[in-house]
Amino acid sequence: MTGESRTAIGVRIAEVRKTHGVTQVSLARRARVSSSLLQKVERGTRPASPSLIAAVAAASAGAEPAERTSTSP
Repeated sequence: MTGESRTAIGVRIAEVRKTHGVTQVSLARRARVSSSLLQKVERGTRPASPSLIAAVAAASAGAEPAERTSTSP
C-alpha cells in the first residue's frame, strides 16, 4: 500500500466518523481497537489492515446516538 492510499483510507475513515458524529474513542471501542491505532490510521502514519477496515465499517454502521459528539438535546 502506498503512502498516498494509506492516507486516503485514513481520511475517509475520519470523514465517515465525523459525519456520523462519533468520537475516535467511541469508534475505537466499538471496533475493538485502540484509539491510538485509529488515530494513527486516520493520520496516515499506520496502514489500515483489511480486518481493521472491516471492524471500523461494522462499528460505524452500528453507532449509537449516545456515542455521538453532538451536544444537542
